[in-house]
Formats: sequence, structure tokens, C-alpha cells
Amino acid sequence: MTPLRLGSRYQLEERMGEGGLGVVWRGSDIVTGAGFAIKLLRPEHARDEAAVARFMRERTVLLRFRHPNVVALHDMIVEGDRLALVMDLVADGDLAAHRQRCGGTLDPSEATELMAQVCNALATAHAAGIVHRDLKPANILLDSGRVRLTDFGIAQIAGEPSLTSEGVFLGTLHYLAPEVIQGDEPTPACDCYAVGVTLYELLAGDLPFTGQAAAVMHGHLYLTPERPEGIPDSSWRLIAACLDKDPRRRPNATELELALRTDPWRAISSVGGDTSDSLPWTDPAAVWEQENTGPGVLAADPVTVESRVPRRRRNRGRLAFGALAMLAAVAVIALAVSRSLGPAHPAAAPAVTVTEQVTPGGTVALGRIPGADLGGPSPQPGSTAPASTHPGTPPGHTLRPSPESTGATATSSAPPTTAPASPPVTATPPASGTPTATPTTPADTPWQCGTVAAATMSGSGKATGQTLQACIRIGDGKLDLRGTLNGTKAGWHEQIILVLEDSSQHNDGSYTSPVCIASACTFSTSLVPSSGEWTVLPEWAKAGNFQSSGNEPGYVDF
Repeated sequence: MTPLRLGSRYQLEERMGEGGLGVVWRGSDIVTGAGFAIKLLRPEHARDEAAVARFMRERTVLLRFRHPNVVALHDMIVEGDRLALVMDLVADGDLAAHRQRCGGTLDPSEATELMAQVCNALATAHAAGIVHRDLKPANILLDSGRVRLTDFGIAQIAGEPSLTSEGVFLGTLHYLAPEVIQGDEPTPACDCYAVGVTLYELLAGDLPFTGQAAAVMHGHLYLTPERPEGIPDSSWRLIAACLDKDPRRRPNATELELALRTDPWRAISSVGGDTSDSLPWTDPAAVWEQENTGPGVLAADPVTVESRVPRRRRNRGRLAFGALAMLAAVAVIALAVSRSLGPAHPAAAPAVTVTEQVTPGGTVALGRIPGADLGGPSPQPGSTAPASTHPGTPPGHTLRPSPESTGATATSSAPPTTAPASPPVTATPPASGTPTATPTTPADTPWQCGTVAAATMSGSGKATGQTLQACIRIGDGKLDLRGTLNGTKAGWHEQIILVLEDSSQHNDGSYTSPVCIASACTFSTSLVPSSGEWTVLPEWAKAGNFQSSGNEPGYVDF
């Protein structure tokens, strides 16, 4: 075919692949002759603000950090309605095709080396506040044995607006972490879950959860895959750790890389020279024993340990939603695959927005499962916007509060209904002498602060020398929450989490700070909850993983 010109410098020579938003071309620089992969936004999306934002998200990510195992961005072209990204040309295809060429499975040594390179790239991305969000073999390119991670189009970036609309999630269904299906915002732990799914696929030749979309979601949420034959012990234990339903218990990307390259049961203790939180994911029973009865915990501040008990008790409450979650999952898929829907009845089940068709291995954006969590999706990590969370989630796994507390306008994704016309109604003022209810503003209160608590490492319970404190007050008709972490350490990427609780110890919101950059880190937020007695529980997170809780300051009557 005759090459097509792009701008004044490039020409498009051959289609290499395509997706929902763009087409990837093999192209070249007319001046130097250098080859590139050029991703061109589809013309039909050129005036779609959401589509353009997703397309540009990849540029933002690739400008924020560079890594030898990540494709590099060289140029961006804007020409009329044409928008294109000029990136490295990687000619050896993707990991999915490579697995098929090798007969369906890879040798364990090759699979672990390739995934170690992936984890090295992810660790750098996570340190830069970036969650890939769509890790899978098709987005892992090979360049003469070297991994090149690509397709950051739906990546989550700390400090940037989320691309996910309320009530939907983005990603490829077979690789989605359970907390994302439940409606939480993606965090680094979601990428580590996808590492486990991918490693399983490379070694077993199949995915851990297969079948219809509802069955796949049910598997992610509730099932533990059986171990296929031929997977080495160390690889299987690593896969099982990545697929843990609790994101706090998964290894992070740095730990994964080290474990993949060395002996995974001795290597983690050497990460950063810190052995206090070694191997938090190797033995769930041992972890529970250590957290609840081990000598490291008993030696720590007893108030800090006791403050975590309500959190565990609340977490058990989620199990009651299991049956409802599965029923809702079936409803989601029924809506996604139906080709024609009649007008919604006001009493119908919750409506779900499906923004892309569900296909095996495809990228989907499905409505979250009603009842699968205790709230809704949330702002991204680093956001100061109010949000609520289910118990036990790490920073960023937060759920949005009601629109009343944020000023947001509630909208419905249900198909519009046509109501019969009704005669105009004239409002009649109340009769003279009839009292009219007027809203009352709660009285301001001074700051009420909990006692300072020692921060401790999850698993070992070892104190780090840092302290954590939370305060609460009422001011100008709002509930103000404040948390302070003293003694932060460079390179730990620490965050403060403020958990809102009512007098029955129900978790009604979680608010995550940006990554702390000062030795004394203070984070505050304001919200308007419903009437009641409220307190705040401070929590501390390191590198995206929950570590310990502080002390509550008591309740204020809002």
C-alpha cells in the first residue's frame, strides 16, 4: 500500500493492531528513516471528550516516568481531527502471542524472568503514583527477550481526575482484582493481582477463572483457583499470594520482582534493608496469629492494637452481602448482553451502565455490583475528596459518600421513562400560624484529638518510631477531620487514611491523603454527613499498603 503521511515528518506504512479507541500503525520518520509504532485515535472519537481524555492519559503517563521495560513516547501529533502518539516500535509481538507460539505454556524460568521485568516496571510506575490498571499478556510486548510494558490508556494517576464514571469500572475482566469489581478505585495492589493472573496463565496455559462474565466475576470475588499440574511450589505460592482477596495481604511490585528473581521465602527481608515487615503474604494463618497474639504486637502500644478490633469486626459484615452480590452480578451481565431494553420501570432493579461490550479477553467498563460492597467507587489515591470505604482496604480503595456530602448531583443510568402528562400544580403556602420546619446548623466545637499512637508494621507489629494522631471537630456546619503522621521516611511513600465511624462503629467513609513529602505530615478534609455521633480512626499506609491504626478522639454530635 502507499504510505500515508502524518504531519510533516511521519508516514504510516502498515496496520499492526487496533483497539476500541485507536489503531496502531507501523510508521517511520521521513527524515531519519527510524521506525516507530504510531497510535492514531479513531476519527469517530475525535470529538468525544472522554475518549480523547483516555487517549491522552497514555501520553501523560509516559511523560511522567521512563523505564527500560516501558515503551517510550517520542512525539505527539495533532493535525486537524487526527491525534497520534509516536512510540517505540517493538517488533517481536506481545506475550500472549509468544505463549501461543510456545505451545500454550512457558517454561517456569522464562515466565518468572519475564514477569520479574514487568514487576520492575510496575514498581517504578507505582512509586510515581501510577497504576497501570490493565496489565495482561496482550499489553506486555517483547523486544529480543526484554519486556516492554505498554497501553497505559486507562491508567490511574495520583493527583489526576479519575477516568472512571461513578457506577462503572474499567479493565479486562479476566485480570480484574476483586476490589475493583466491588467498586473500589484501583491501587497498586490491583496490578499485583493481575501479575498473579498473568503468571498463572503463562504456566498453566489457561486463566484461573473462565466461563461467562458472571462466573468470572464470581471467581474473582469468592473462589480460590486449584493448582494446575506442573507449576513449581515457589511459583504457586507466589501466585496464591497475588490472588489474595484482601489487597493488603498481596506482595507489592518490588517484593514480587525480588521473589521472582531469587528464593521468594528468604528474599523479601532484604528489600530496603528492612526486615520488620518481611513476608507479610506467605502464610495467612501465621499472619493472623502474629497480628493478634504475637509478641511483636503485645510489645507495641496496646491502644493501637485494640483500635484495630472494630475494623476487623466490621469486615466480617461484608460476608452477608455475598449472595446479593452474585445475584447482582448476573443482573449486570444480563443488562450487558441484552440487545434491546424496554423502558425501565420505577421499581426495577438498580440500573447499570455498560460502556463497552463484554467479550472474552476484552476491556470492559461494567457497572459495579450492587451489594458487593458497603458503598460505591471512590476518588483516586491522593485525592482529598470525601469518600467511604469498606473495612480493611488499603489507601485508595475508597468508596464515594452520598452526593449530599460532596455537592455532586446524583444521576441515574436507567433508561428514561415517559410519564403521563399531569395537570399543573400550584403550591399553596402554609396557613398562618402553622410552624415551618427550618434546617438547623450544628454548633461549632473545638478540635477534639485522640492520644498519640505509635505507628507499627503490619504483620510484625514492630514500632517504626513514627506517631499517628487524629482529630475531629464541627466548624461552619461541616465535620472537619484531621490526621497527623510524624517521622515519615523518604522512599516509603506514606499516606494517612482517615476513616469516619458512627457510634455503632459502622465505617461510613475513608479519606486518603496524597503521599507525604514532609517529616511531619498533616492531612485534613471536611464533609457533611447525616445527623448522628461521629468519630475518626487514623490509619497509616506505606507504599500503598495498610500498616496500622491509631486512636479515635471520641465522638462529636453532628
